[in-house]
Amino acid sequence: MFASPSGFRRVAIADLYTNDGVNRIKLAKNEMITSIYLPESSAGYLGAYKKLRPRFHRLPASWSCSCAEEKRHIIEDAKVAITGVNPAPHLVPDAVHALIGREVNEHAATVVGELASRVAKPLTTSLLTPEYRREMIRVYH
Repeated sequence: MFASPSGFRRVAIADLYTNDGVNRIKLAKNEMITSIYLPESSAGYLGAYKKLRPRFHRLPASWSCSCAEEKRHIIEDAKVAITGVNPAPHLVPDAVHALIGREVNEHAATVVGELASRVAKPLTTSLLTPEYRREMIRVYH
């Protein structure tokens, strides 16, 4: 939900990002994000979020977000996204196929890490090299 002096507006998360590294969010200068609504269908999902940020630096180098629904330690549905390396958050499309029906274990995490590092498109910054950031995506999953 966005708030501004003229009122409130809702924006779907898929429409929030511009895929432009400079003006990355479709947010007017007089607006701010006040809340995020999750669909009721996401109830029961477990999630993890990891962020790599060098000490004393205000911007993250890469982020990873994973959400899964599991029963008896078998993954029934999953979504994995990477942020901080592409101009906009990016779902790892093959992660769902690699996880559904499998146990939650280190092997599954390794497979997802490989998939995530393949789709990452880290930009060159003065902070860290793209190669290092891609490797950290692999390790963080």
